Formats: sequence, C-alpha cells, structure tokens
Amino acid sequence: EMLSIVENMGLMGVPIPEAITKAIEILKKKSETEDKNGGKE
Repeated sequence: EMLSIVENMGLMGVPIPEAITKAIEILKKKSETEDKNGGKE
C-alpha cells in the first residue's frame, strides 16, 4: 500500500528522495519475482 502512496505522490510532482525511489524499485522487483514464483524465491 505504501508503494502506491509514494508512486502517486511522485505523479503529483511531490519531490521524492532518490533513496526512497531506489527502495521502491527494489521492492517492486522483489514483488514481481515472488508473484512469478508463487511466493517463493
């Protein structure tokens, strides 16, 4: 849920620190990997 909030803030033009942006990218990739593997890495 937090990912969606931060993404929407970015779309609205709210400046987001680079560290948070990178963390979101990592979490998205991890989530996509878990989805493809049925929740297992």
